[in-house]
Amino acid sequence: MQHIHALGDISSSFPMVNAVTGGHFNPYVSTHGCWPNPLRHAGDILSPFNVTQTAAPTSVSLQRDLLQLGGDGIASVLGRSFLIHAAPLDNCATGGGDPSYTGAAGKRVAQGVIGLLAAPGYVNVARASPGAVNFTTASATLQATAASGLAAAANGSVQFGAADASGATRVVGSFSGLPPSSSVSVQIHQWADLRSADGSALGARADNSSSDALLTLQTDASGAARFDVQRSGVSLTAAAGSILGRGIALHAQPAAGAQVRRRRH
Repeated sequence: MQHIHALGDISSSFPMVNAVTGGHFNPYVSTHGCWPNPLRHAGDILSPFNVTQTAAPTSVSLQRDLLQLGGDGIASVLGRSFLIHAAPLDNCATGGGDPSYTGAAGKRVAQGVIGLLAAPGYVNVARASPGAVNFTTASATLQATAASGLAAAANGSVQFGAADASGATRVVGSFSGLPPSSSVSVQIHQWADLRSADGSALGARADNSSSDALLTLQTDASGAARFDVQRSGVSLTAAAGSILGRGIALHAQPAAGAQVRRRRH
C-alpha cells in the first residue's frame, strides 16, 4: 500500500516515524478514503501489490487525480515523502469524518522523497505553492553513490531553513565517513534522479546564483565535516533559486570530480 505524506523528512531511517514525515498529504482537508472516491486524502494513492520475488524489482504504474508536480496550486507533491506500507488499508474507513484519520495500512517498509526527473526541453522551476506552510524548512539525507567507493557507513544530512530579512537562507550540514583530510564541494543539481551509480542523473548544477558551488569543505582526519552558513539565491518558496524537487551532491573535488554522495530534497 502506498501513500504520499505531508513532509519529505526521511532522516528517521528505520523504524520510520510519523513525527518527521507527517500524516497523509491532505491539502483539501478531506476525510480518509480510497481512490476513485473524490472524498479522500490526496496522498491516499492506495494501490496494493504483491512482491513475489524479493531479489527482483517490482514495478507499479497508476494514475491519480488531486495531485500536481509543482505549479501554483496547493496540491504539489514535490519535496514530500512517498511511503510503502506492509498491509492493505482497512476497507477505506473514513475514521468517522476526522481528516487526521489515516487508516491502518500496517508497518512502513520503504520511503523516499518525490523529486523531478530530467525531460528534454524542460527547466525545473518548481516552487512551493502560495500559502503552503510545509516548506519553511527542508532537509536532504545523503548516501554514498555506488561509484564513489565509499563504505555504507558514509552518511550525512543538509538542512535548509527559512530566509532571513536579507533573503539569505540558512544551510546546515553534517557528514561522516568521507575521505579524511580532503576537499569536497556541496552543489545543488537540476534534477532529483538517484538511479545512476555515479550520480550523473542529477544533471548539471542548478542555475541559480549560489549553486555553482554552495560551499567547499575540508574534512577532518576522521573524514567528518560540518558547516553552518547563510546563502542567497537559494529559496524554498520563490521561483528564482528554488531548490524544491532538485538534488544535492557532494563532489570529491571543490570544482569538479566524482560525485561521492547525492540525495533529493
